[in-house]
Amino acid sequence: MNKVNRISSALIAMGVTLGSGAAWANPEAGGDYSQTTTLVTIDSSSTGSPNILRSVTVVCPVTGFLLAQADAQFGLNFTTAGSDGALGYGISRTIAIDSNHYHFLQGASASGFQYNPGSIQRFDTCTAGQSITYRFVAYLLYGLSTSTYAWQPKLSVIQLRDRY
Repeated sequence: MNKVNRISSALIAMGVTLGSGAAWANPEAGGDYSQTTTLVTIDSSSTGSPNILRSVTVVCPVTGFLLAQADAQFGLNFTTAGSDGALGYGISRTIAIDSNHYHFLQGASASGFQYNPGSIQRFDTCTAGQSITYRFVAYLLYGLSTSTYAWQPKLSVIQLRDRY
């Protein structure tokens, strides 16, 4: 495909997208994110005060709904090689674990260490001007040492006006 054809194809695609209204369907959409390229230690075993891995606050420009998504690579350090262990993680709107928005991650390792990916999503509604803080949280359940960690945890939140 020559250069003129590629440019023409790109312009046609852009025109179809803009003309279809897809680009204008949610003019009030917004969002924010928090991420790190390092590790965050998970040393709490409390559901009331878990480790906060990431935090994001959004203010809804209009009434709509929110989608929060979090993920990390968890480094599980077992208290005893050859045993199993578990941690809980989730997205919460308080500083505690939200029992409606969490997952458990369990593993076992002969070497005493294991990597496990984990991700979770959460949907909520919001009203115009409402400020909401989301937290990506984690805590130790059993069999893991306080040197367990989340590698490169990320939390993103987007707000959309319409629901299809």
